[in-house]
Amino acid sequence: MALGLGTVAYYFWNRDHLGLSHASAVSPHQPYMLLYDTMMIIFVFGVGKIYDRWRKRHVGSLFDRFVKNGAKVSFGIYLDQTIGLAILSYLLKFTHFADWAYLVLIPVGYVLVLGISFGIAWFCYKVAPFGILIGRPQIHLFAKKGDTAHDQINHATVQSTKE
Repeated sequence: MALGLGTVAYYFWNRDHLGLSHASAVSPHQPYMLLYDTMMIIFVFGVGKIYDRWRKRHVGSLFDRFVKNGAKVSFGIYLDQTIGLAILSYLLKFTHFADWAYLVLIPVGYVLVLGISFGIAWFCYKVAPFGILIGRPQIHLFAKKGDTAHDQINHATVQSTKE
C-alpha cells in the first residue's frame, strides 16, 4: 500500500523537482517502478499461495465457485471492459457531485465496470455462438466426434503401463 501511494509522490517529484514531462513521469521505465512492480508480483504470488492453501480446505464453497467462474471468463472481462467503462462514462454525465465525492465513489465505479464486464463475458460464455468473442467458442468447426470442449474434464480411465 505504501509503495502504491509512493507512485503518486514519485510522479509529483518527477514533475515538480526533476521537470519531467507527463509522458516521462508516468513511464513504466522509471527506476521506482522496478521496485514497485517487483513487490506487486511478489504480493500477488503470495495471495495466490494463500488462496491455494485455503481452497484445499474449502473446495466447492461459494467463493471457490465464484473464482472458478471468474477464471473461465477472465479474458472476456479483459476484452469487454471498454464497454463497462463506456457505460460508466455515460452515466457520469448525469451526475453532479463534488470532487471529493467522485474520489470516494471510485470503488463503486470499479465494481460497476467489473460487474458489467463480467455479465457480458458470462453471457458470451453461456450462449452460443458468442463464446468466440471472449476466446471460449462453444462451436468448434474442425472438432472430431468424441472430442471434449476445452473447458470440460475428460474422465476417461487411464490404463496402467505396469504389468
